Amino acid sequence: VSWTEAQQTLATLGLVLPTEAQWELAARAGARSVYATGDEPASLAGHANLFDRSAARTSRDWDGRVDSLPFDDGHHLHAPVGSFLPNALGLHDLFGNVSELLRDRRLPYDTEARPGDGLRTGPTTAGFALRGQSHADEAHEARCARRTNTAPHERSARTGLRAARALLPAAALPATDADVKNTR
Repeated sequence: VSWTEAQQTLATLGLVLPTEAQWELAARAGARSVYATGDEPASLAGHANLFDRSAARTSRDWDGRVDSLPFDDGHHLHAPVGSFLPNALGLHDLFGNVSELLRDRRLPYDTEARPGDGLRTGPTTAGFALRGQSHADEAHEARCARRTNTAPHERSARTGLRAARALLPAAALPATDADVKNTR
């Protein structure tokens, strides 16, 4: 799916692509390590569908040693959503399978972020940010901070999305259980 298609489709459903700041907060789930699961690529075993021994055995392009890859997740391409362990927030598949499209452009980290959702805006010449890496990326590439980019109309079997929605401000939330029943 392309960034443009994702934006258009999600808008019809009242959803959006997450910003880089939102994605990283969700992906890290409080972790301060290089990878969301620890400081070593092997810690992603069981948590991510990345280029591993399964993929290497079926890839004509792989010229490395299969046993040099840190794990074998049993999938040589895409895996069914939810096949891997969730992170501390209960979110699945933030790393591997497909790189996730994000709402903001891939701009330098020192670009000012909008309060609230952390959206960075800037020159329209910059591509849109991708995070999480895909099934074609090796584990060492699935660092929390690693990001790539894509053009607005570019499509790839390695790119997908994670829908997001705005939460109601605290003042708009029902105060009691009775208020919840009255809103149904």
